[in-house]
Amino acid sequence: MSNENKASWILDRCGYVTLSTIDEHGFPHPVAMDVISHEGIREIWMTTYRNSAKARHLLSNQKAKLWIDGKHSVITF
Repeated sequence: MSNENKASWILDRCGYVTLSTIDEHGFPHPVAMDVISHEGIREIWMTTYRNSAKARHLLSNQKAKLWIDGKHSVITF
């Protein structure tokens, strides 16, 4: 199974991911995010408030990491 198919399979079952952004001091800011929907791993829908820390971080620095955690498998992007 390819990593893309494996990640999609895990997303179908896990329900949440960890999104790590970079804060204003250059440190990682990991937060658990509910997955609303996804189209494979190319399009993952999550929701947050416009003034949340992660939204502010992404507006100033678009670098981020997504961690998909299944029971026995982990995929990072």
